[in-house]
Amino acid sequence: MKSSNTKPYHDLIGMMAHCEANYLMLIKLLPTEISWSPIKCSVNAEYKLSIELVENTRYTTTINLHSTIHNNRSLITMNKWPVRLYHDAQLAEVLATGQGHQLPARHEYPNSQMRQPDEKFRLNEHLRDWLKVCLNVFPDGFTAYSSASASM
Repeated sequence: MKSSNTKPYHDLIGMMAHCEANYLMLIKLLPTEISWSPIKCSVNAEYKLSIELVENTRYTTTINLHSTIHNNRSLITMNKWPVRLYHDAQLAEVLATGQGHQLPARHEYPNSQMRQPDEKFRLNEHLRDWLKVCLNVFPDGFTAYSSASASM
């Protein structure tokens, strides 16, 4: 029997807002060609981002994002996060964690894997924040940076 504190987190409106914002920002940043080489760029000396095209079909595009934050104290990496863009719905969502765990829309809490109830929501929110930074640094998109690293 479930206790009363296992109610799953569910904010569909907020999740869709993040996915819609992510899609719009990715469309501005990514190349428009059907096939493109991996993108590697530096937002600044500490923040690096690489994007790899995994699959591109008529209605969806799947990419892997990998970011690294390095300062004099630590190195934080976001392992490859698969992100799928749904062109017909104009949404983009993080599909899995960096460890390859598929993300359900919500987790019951508490759970044996220590997952947060709103983990998918938070990962899409994190992606939105990263993309905002990228748009500020690369307002014309990543096209000019698709083959070599660029620094600000």
